[in-house]
Amino acid sequence: MSVQTYTQMAMDDGEERETVSEASDGSVDNSARSRKARVDEIIDDEFNIHSTVGLVSALLLSCLASSLKDARSYEKQVKDCEAGQQTECIRWAELYKTMIFFSMTCSVLAIMTAVARLIAFQRIRKRKAVEFAEELRHGWMGSFAEAIPVVAMGMGVLSYIATMIMQASFIVSPASLYWCLAIVCVALVSWGVHEFALQRAKLRSHEAGPWLQGFYDMLCSGG
Repeated sequence: MSVQTYTQMAMDDGEERETVSEASDGSVDNSARSRKARVDEIIDDEFNIHSTVGLVSALLLSCLASSLKDARSYEKQVKDCEAGQQTECIRWAELYKTMIFFSMTCSVLAIMTAVARLIAFQRIRKRKAVEFAEELRHGWMGSFAEAIPVVAMGMGVLSYIATMIMQASFIVSPASLYWCLAIVCVALVSWGVHEFALQRAKLRSHEAGPWLQGFYDMLCSGG
């Protein structure tokens, strides 16, 4: 072969190596970008969800503290019930206080667990966020722990609604109480419709939980 032929082969071989190197570098860059996006998504989700849970629970706790203070004004009604031996009214007053305490406990639990998760994700190395999140969700204990903040907040809100109805039974007339119950029912139905729309959108976009998504896919497939 001539010198020109060898020169051309060397140039072609060098260009091929550069192409492979560039492709390899591009693959590494894409993988790094994908992992960084995943890390940022996990940290943002944890911060947005659990900071919201903590804020809502703290606001609810402040409302409940004032409700517990107002419960002292019902002591006279309880004494009147005792004097008239109307045990039903006594039970309602005690149940009212118990529901306030239950709602406060749920709110404190939601705040504690939400803040604990926020602190945990802030103290780990950012590049370990994916592994840390997967380890947190591992097994039934991980699934249970992940659900505690949101479930505790939800139970606190629902029990607070119950205390609202009980409080209305103390301070309004029986005729007005029916209107109060109607307003609460309309609000609950509106919430149910809104939640149904959210869950339907999650299922149709395949973003629901694994169990719910699997059940939905089984129904859609006719199995």
